[in-house]
Amino acid sequence: MRRSLGLRRHVSRGLRLFDALFLQAKPGTIEQDLPPRDRYDDATYKHIQDLVQEAADDFLVPVDGVQDQEAEENEYREIL
Repeated sequence: MRRSLGLRRHVSRGLRLFDALFLQAKPGTIEQDLPPRDRYDDATYKHIQDLVQEAADDFLVPVDGVQDQEAEENEYREIL
């Protein structure tokens, strides 16, 4: 059975993001209500930002026929 390369890319990115968010946090910081910046060392925090940006770029591609597409895209980028 052939698998979609896009699906593999999404699953891989999701696993890498899970790893960065939950397995690379500083010990004891997940349970605390700390801002994300304080839960990770600088390299891990940058890696998380890069992964989220990759996902945003992949999922927020222009869709034909959407009115006010730029405003909608900016809203989704802000959320991510």
